[in-house]
Amino acid sequence: MVRLACANILKLPLQILLKSHPDWEDCPVALVNKDSPYGTILAVNRKAGTAGILPGMRYSAGLSLASDLRAGTVSPWELERWVERLTAALQRFSPAVEARPEEPGIFWLNAEGLIPLYASHHQWVREIKGVLHEHSFHARVAFGFTRFGTYASAKTQPRVFPSRESEAKAALAAPLRILPFPPKTFERLEKLGIKTVGSFLRLSAGGIRKRFGPDAEKLYHFASGELSLPLQPIETAEEIGCTKRLLTAESDYHRLLFHLQAGLESLLARAYQRDQLITKLQLSLILEDAAPRVEKLKPASPSRDLPLLLELISLRLGSEKLAAGVVAFHLSASCVDASCRQLDLFQRRPKRDLDVGARAFARIRAVLGNDSIQIAELESEHLPERSFAWKNAGKPSPAKETAMPGRVIRLVRRMHHRPKLFHGGANVGSDVGSDVKLDVKAHFGSRTVTDGSRLTGPHAISGRWWSDEVDREYYYAETQSGELLWVYYDRLHDQWMINGRVE
Repeated sequence: MVRLACANILKLPLQILLKSHPDWEDCPVALVNKDSPYGTILAVNRKAGTAGILPGMRYSAGLSLASDLRAGTVSPWELERWVERLTAALQRFSPAVEARPEEPGIFWLNAEGLIPLYASHHQWVREIKGVLHEHSFHARVAFGFTRFGTYASAKTQPRVFPSRESEAKAALAAPLRILPFPPKTFERLEKLGIKTVGSFLRLSAGGIRKRFGPDAEKLYHFASGELSLPLQPIETAEEIGCTKRLLTAESDYHRLLFHLQAGLESLLARAYQRDQLITKLQLSLILEDAAPRVEKLKPASPSRDLPLLLELISLRLGSEKLAAGVVAFHLSASCVDASCRQLDLFQRRPKRDLDVGARAFARIRAVLGNDSIQIAELESEHLPERSFAWKNAGKPSPAKETAMPGRVIRLVRRMHHRPKLFHGGANVGSDVGSDVKLDVKAHFGSRTVTDGSRLTGPHAISGRWWSDEVDREYYYAETQSGELLWVYYDRLHDQWMINGRVE
């Protein structure tokens, strides 16, 4: 009979934030999705909760309840790094550890065959909690038979269940709040009088998606155990490395690459022996009279292709001149077990080869740095320059469907990196209405907005009284040449700015 344990590291992102700010221990603290007064609070500590601050509030609303509220964000890569570290720590107690991606901080461990190593299941659970406490994390650990049964117990009152029946009874009696519903869905369920997992599972399975959405349907199947699968252990990367000291300080790029090729060949030979693939490379160059240089490279997919990996190293080293000669280097690689892809019954030839795109991304990052390829993601802000944020792009994704024939093509606003001042700005006051003419001539480079041109607006934006107050009126200005500019009048500074153009 398979036995499982569930470790619940309470509010893992918030605990990571508190670890990075030990001076916040005696303050109310909130985890927000972005460092802005408009940021949404995702989690709070006990002192913030006592002050009435709840998840879902804006950070500015939390400050109105507690003036000493501290808030911060945790980046996805930092959270991923901690999940990997905690997984490695838990693998001391079981080789099969699975993390729940939807809820960072939830881990399942397979306890099958471990009793000969421990006096009892209780001792095994105590030692797991002890290791997590050594990493300064508060956690609950439950032991039972099923994924959801141990999950529900770890979220409420951790126990070691003697039978499946006792586990199932406790799971059905668990409060509904243990499930991570969207706030609006949770409110609707509470209004219906559904307060426990058991009452939620008594609803008709066919109507869950229609009435509460796909997220609620996934949680319904998770709680009912219909989609229960064997544990999917995390495939942890193993480190291999080699170090070489050169006879003389080497400053020639091509000769250095020759030495690095020999080191890379030795790593690949060890990877072949283990039947593993390389996922990451780290190159540390020890320079003669300068600080060490460390470069991190990542191929598009796990690989043992020597020319490909050597090309990435060559592109990275060729992008910047060495500050001094290299006297030694250390080359290390993270590896995972090789796996075979299942062949499709029919060969598909998409218009865009995503693997080729991923390899192109890897080459660009090797030349320009790991943060060189980014995408814009929308933010909940009113100001145009704050309505999006640049974030590192992952692998190329399939293209969306193209526009249907006859579909209207939308105009695109091209924003300048910084708004630019109109030279001899138009002297138009705040009483400018829609589709009115400019009173005086305004120049911006080779563009001219003069009598006969039209402004369409205004579209007013004001606010941010707590920092960098703004009071603007946005217009679309058509020039004599037919160019459409996107401009605004800054009331606070009494000047006209050009924010971009429309194409």
